[in-house]
Amino acid sequence: MPTPNSDFTARFLDLDEMMFDFKFLWPRRKEYSALAVEENQSPADEKFLEKTDIYQKPHGFRRSPQTPWAALTFIFVGLSGLLLFHDLRRGGRGSFDSGFHNDMTLAKPAIKVSQVKFTGGIKFHDNGTMYRDNGPGPAYVGPPTPAMDDAWEDLIGTRYLAFTEAQRSSFSVRIDKGSADGLYRAGPDAFHSLHCVDKLRQTIDGYLYDIPEKVDESRNNVLHVEHCLDFLRQLVQCTSDLTPIPLVYSVGAGMEVPDFEQVHTCRSFDTIHRWAMKQNQDALDTLGS
Repeated sequence: MPTPNSDFTARFLDLDEMMFDFKFLWPRRKEYSALAVEENQSPADEKFLEKTDIYQKPHGFRRSPQTPWAALTFIFVGLSGLLLFHDLRRGGRGSFDSGFHNDMTLAKPAIKVSQVKFTGGIKFHDNGTMYRDNGPGPAYVGPPTPAMDDAWEDLIGTRYLAFTEAQRSSFSVRIDKGSADGLYRAGPDAFHSLHCVDKLRQTIDGYLYDIPEKVDESRNNVLHVEHCLDFLRQLVQCTSDLTPIPLVYSVGAGMEVPDFEQVHTCRSFDTIHRWAMKQNQDALDTLGS
């Protein structure tokens, strides 16, 4: 499989061959061929033509044999610079496993990539009964309980982290000083997205499990729910995960059903979460120093 560098080099190797097609780079030069000898010409005339059929350059015209190559070198260097600049700009966006240019700079050392098998797929018993396999770990959906609410609170933690004056310069976006304590605050979008999922969970639970205190049909709350739905839509489109979800025949369902429990390539949320909570606490600790 060719590497980005090999592709970049190949384009420059092709450039030299391409330049031979640019005829305008060479100084104008007239091509001459020997005149045809007519039947009534004498052998002496033929010898005369053989001696004079070479084109003589006009007096004062001097052409350095290095002229076309100097022009080629100039153009080659120019195009090389443009292509290199283009590649650097494209590569400067970063990557999933090293951090994109718009990721939090201070969080990039916490990025770790691993393979994670998703859980919670819809399955069928052989008798046709549908069920959901929660998988190991705490339950984040289902009949609401205090333990579930605590699990969500631990998962999200502090949404907007504190940063010091010295750390402000690491941000490429506007971030304002807090009026209460003079610290700057910003949150990884992953925490906001999780908050949106939890907001939708609580709203749905209010209707599914008939919990009046979780039902809020006020205008502001409706706007909040709509914001979360539309934000998560954009997030899914932005990431565009290409992990295949195959259809597999289920005896219980009597047809092919999606097998959602596939291995995905993920950033380690635990590592990022630990960095975030430490960053927030360290910044708060500076207030007492």
